[in-house]
Amino acid sequence: MRLTVLNSGSDGNGYLLDCQGEILIIECGVPVMEVKKALNFDLSRLVGCYITHGHTDHAKYRRDYELLGVDMFTPYDTETIRQNFKCGGFDLQAFRLPHGDIFSYGVLIRHVSGDTTLFMTDFEYTEYLFKACKVNHYLIECNYQPQYVDIDAPNKEHKLRGHCSIDTCRKFLIANHNDYMKDVLLIHLGKDSTNPRECIDVIKRSLGEYVNVDYARPNTVYNMGDKT
Repeated sequence: MRLTVLNSGSDGNGYLLDCQGEILIIECGVPVMEVKKALNFDLSRLVGCYITHGHTDHAKYRRDYELLGVDMFTPYDTETIRQNFKCGGFDLQAFRLPHGDIFSYGVLIRHVSGDTTLFMTDFEYTEYLFKACKVNHYLIECNYQPQYVDIDAPNKEHKLRGHCSIDTCRKFLIANHNDYMKDVLLIHLGKDSTNPRECIDVIKRSLGEYVNVDYARPNTVYNMGDKT
């Protein structure tokens, strides 16, 4: 499985998940031209687009993406607790996550190739456990480390109530750790509220040497499942 990170963070989010040549877009927070460039202007392999919630860093360019003609999956439009979608060889199970005063929607992504991916961003905590789902690839928010949060920042309350801390991220991954876990990619890191290398080290120490751990960098391709 190949994952292209177009961008990850409060200034815009966009990911391309490629399984056996089928591509699922996750989030619409970067201009559609960035998708076209990443795909060398060949959009024939796009099978769908999933958006977690309506904040601009995730959904700003939704209308432009809709004009691509791909199926759009926006569970936040109906605010159902759980929803299921299918596009190409992907099966998507969306589930609600607390994000301040609204809900974000994580998604469990299964592909006919056998790859299973869990995507969770913009959430304070989750009530769900995925250990029995045999998840291979975790794309999970690690937005802040408490020691780096500016206590006088105007968005402090939203950061603490609407985003995932390193400790919450670590505990979630430990609770879901099993032999199927291959990769953890930390996403949506706060620019001024995380040290990426420290976050990677914390998660690596918790999961052991057999799990790849990295963080999302803009305009970077990750070959998920490859041992580093």
